[in-house]
Amino acid sequence: MEVQRTIRAYLIVNTLFCVSHSFIASSYMIFLLGAGLDQFQANLVNVVFYFGVVFFEIPTGVVADVFGRRISVLISIGLMMISFFLYGASDDMLGFMLAELIGAIALTFESGAFSAWVVDEIKGHGYEESTDKLFAREQVYTSFASIGGVLVGGVLFDLNRSYAWWCGGVLLFFTLIIACFLMKELHFDRKVSDILGKVNQSLEILKFSFKYLKKSREVRFLIVVGASLSLALQVPNMFWQPIFVGETSNSKGLSLIWVGVLLTIIAGGKLAPAFRKKLRSDRKAIIVLNIFIGIGIFVLICTNSLWIMLTGFLFHELARAMSAPLRTKYLHDNVPSKQRATLISFESLFRTLGGVVGLMIFGLIAELEGYTLPFLLSGAIVILISVVYFLKNGFNEKTTG
Repeated sequence: MEVQRTIRAYLIVNTLFCVSHSFIASSYMIFLLGAGLDQFQANLVNVVFYFGVVFFEIPTGVVADVFGRRISVLISIGLMMISFFLYGASDDMLGFMLAELIGAIALTFESGAFSAWVVDEIKGHGYEESTDKLFAREQVYTSFASIGGVLVGGVLFDLNRSYAWWCGGVLLFFTLIIACFLMKELHFDRKVSDILGKVNQSLEILKFSFKYLKKSREVRFLIVVGASLSLALQVPNMFWQPIFVGETSNSKGLSLIWVGVLLTIIAGGKLAPAFRKKLRSDRKAIIVLNIFIGIGIFVLICTNSLWIMLTGFLFHELARAMSAPLRTKYLHDNVPSKQRATLISFESLFRTLGGVVGLMIFGLIAELEGYTLPFLLSGAIVILISVVYFLKNGFNEKTTG
């Protein structure tokens, strides 16, 4: 009984949280550009998010350690609500940066805390099954619910560019109230935690990771692939809306495209295991999918036909959706279990740095040269990194328990 109640609370709160974000998923960049920002300035707003995540990950983690995951999740929802309302009330770059920073801090409070809460609670109530089915169920719920949010958000944006933010903030307010009543924490072991200790721990993580990186070809492969993808894919991430809005005429068209992306992501998650099985190699599957990502980007930018552009865009999204779980599996399979969390954090750090560099470089290029060159460079980077790595290392791989 308690297990099902906890799972139900997790699914309800997480779904509502994701739906609130889906309101602005198809119009975010158009919102920033419509407020008078140029493409470089809009990308700088997102750089603030990346730096916020890096700098606040450690201190916000202390809250979850000392006061509990439930409190950390509630703070996250509350701060995200403030971020949404501030976005809706702002009309300049400074206001957007402040809203983005608050949103970044909100996500660091939630980072790992929500999933840790549900796992600890259901295990404490005697749940002995694998949690894979729970998280797969969560992905289905949030994806399909977000489709409705995206469609509603497109309509709201056409009425007023701030309405989607306001409605997302209101939904987050109700999500916070619901979470307060539904989330119970009965199986939390309070830890003694301090910021200085976590900083020292992070430095030790870096030292160990660099040493391991020198001797592990598999981890080097994942870091190179992850960082290059994070860098290059800032182009379709940030520029797909300006590219398509001229073709679809309004944000409702963008909403329909993003619905297609959500369905593609769902399909990619289902197809990934079969694709890996067909190629009989994680490394081979990842490299081939990266090449597919680059091809999709090239198709998108090298045509004036809306339908061909859309096909390329969705094809690249499908390849991304298939690649992500395979890269995660490959990482877990190729690092020692005792150092797994350490090396996952290290790989995540490089992806974050790649994202920051990509946002700044491609934002500047887009502002100076337009969108065609960034897309061409993005596709070329993804393909070249994959081809060069294959020519140097082949498809041979080694698995570490």
